[in-house]
Amino acid sequence: MKKQNVFTGMLLIGLGLFFVLREFPFMTSAIFRWPTYILIIGIALFGQASKSKDSSLLFPATVISLLGVHYHGTYLVEAWPTHWSMFPLIVAIAFFVLFQKTRTGFFSGLLFFLVAAIGFLYHNGTGTSDNFLYLLNRYWAVLFLIVGAISLVRNKAY
Repeated sequence: MKKQNVFTGMLLIGLGLFFVLREFPFMTSAIFRWPTYILIIGIALFGQASKSKDSSLLFPATVISLLGVHYHGTYLVEAWPTHWSMFPLIVAIAFFVLFQKTRTGFFSGLLFFLVAAIGFLYHNGTGTSDNFLYLLNRYWAVLFLIVGAISLVRNKAY
């Protein structure tokens, strides 16, 4: 199989397994929801990244897979966090996975992780209207705009 066909092959196998297993009565219906499709696509991207040695696919594969896991978690686990901080956390984990392979993206991962951590801290009741966490929770998107603009100017990527 050519390296570029790995994604297609894994996607078809994943979807085939999904629809075949759905027909068995002993299988739980909890896994037969739309997040499974997202998870299958993410796993297929991981397969493509692994087989083709293309580390640029690790970031989207991680984000897509973790989004599938996250949305499954919201269905299956009553205490699963549904706060906006989950999304920066997912992106942070994707940057850390990319860093493990390419040694790039650590600062970005750390930034997203800090935003997620601050969001979780504030959401869990530790923030009040007169402290730093309140301001950061309210204006974290502005921080992303500033850091993104600095990154573009510094790297002359515009």
